[in-house]
Amino acid sequence: MPQGRDNWKIVLSLKHDATKERLAALLGGDQTPAFLFTATHGAVFDKGDPRQLAHQGALLCQEWPGPFGQAPDTPVPAEQYLSRDDIGDDARLHGLIAFHFACYGAGTPKYDEYAHQQIGASERAEIAPHAFVAGLPKRLLGHPKGGALAVVGHVERAWGCSFSWGGRTRQHLATFQSALTYLLDGHPVGAALEDFNERYAELSTDLSLEIEQIRYGKKPDDLALASLWTANNDARGYSIVGDPAVRLCVGRTGTVTDERHIIRDVAPQVSDRKDDATGLTGSSAPVNPVADTAASYGIADLAAVQEVRTRLTATIERLADRLSETLERAFGEETRLTVATYVSDDLSRVKDQSSEAGLADLRALTRIGLGGDLEVYLPQDASQLDPGLWQRHLDAIERTQAYRLRLLAVAAEAAGGLLGTLKKL
Repeated sequence: MPQGRDNWKIVLSLKHDATKERLAALLGGDQTPAFLFTATHGAVFDKGDPRQLAHQGALLCQEWPGPFGQAPDTPVPAEQYLSRDDIGDDARLHGLIAFHFACYGAGTPKYDEYAHQQIGASERAEIAPHAFVAGLPKRLLGHPKGGALAVVGHVERAWGCSFSWGGRTRQHLATFQSALTYLLDGHPVGAALEDFNERYAELSTDLSLEIEQIRYGKKPDDLALASLWTANNDARGYSIVGDPAVRLCVGRTGTVTDERHIIRDVAPQVSDRKDDATGLTGSSAPVNPVADTAASYGIADLAAVQEVRTRLTATIERLADRLSETLERAFGEETRLTVATYVSDDLSRVKDQSSEAGLADLRALTRIGLGGDLEVYLPQDASQLDPGLWQRHLDAIERTQAYRLRLLAVAAEAAGGLLGTLKKL
């Protein structure tokens, strides 16, 4: 246990205790913890095996006798590993963060990530019909009663160099210790795995430098180079399936709860009942979801809530009707936009287009129909309409048309929003 974190209870299940039954109790059973770390082998199936997409990366348990304890070329029976099919519909996983150190524990790529180990191979082999996320994490996260918060696992094979390599076991274990410490301290799971990202960056830098030195004349050490390449590819395989922003669900110090929340079905329920006073039997009324929701949020006066809802619905309906009338008028064939251009010798005397008082003279008039038809009126004497005045008239037409388009778009959007709100009410 990390020092200074005595408030955490750490339970180990090793060797003969690491059975499938025990693991099932920790993954949705009555012993499900806030955080679960497993270190085991992941089930592997060849491309084309009908079990690959569903069971690849499933966790091998103590029931498995090992590679030398079973007949050659004999598939591992499902009784010896825990897969997505072993997580029942009654499992309680809410609040769990799981970390599975296992081959293919998070997912499988389409191509072999370690093809450099295949001597003489000219191209990477396909190990799956397509890349896919492992079935167990998907089941844990998408459980119908409420899923786990996140699952950390490995894409492709997980190698021993993740924790023991070049005689530096303690140094590589520090990456796991750092992640666990950050999680126990309340950091998001994404931040807790930052040391894994830094380890991959460090190994990638070392590998790039080694390849560059070999390119410029350094005699390669084939074994060391292969080990570095394998460690690099292994380090990049750690992934978070789920939300990297989640944290461990913990309560105040000293608080203990045995209940783990689940998502319950919300549906009307009808049950037979007998009225003790009259002796009559019958069916109870369906559960009112509005009333249940109001009660669950402490709203005592349900009648007041329903009255507000009714008034709000009526107000929105009136707004929708008025907006609909406005749109009908705007889209009517009789609708015309009028752009008029006047000139005057004394603008200070002109108010509200006072052409009737002889204070301004009309020089150009344009009416624009909704369909784009134009009516343009110009003076017969061309000298009364100079090019600059005509250009200003055209600019006014363009701005007017653009304004009408924006106005209609806003009105249509508002109408759609009101109708959507009415449907929800």
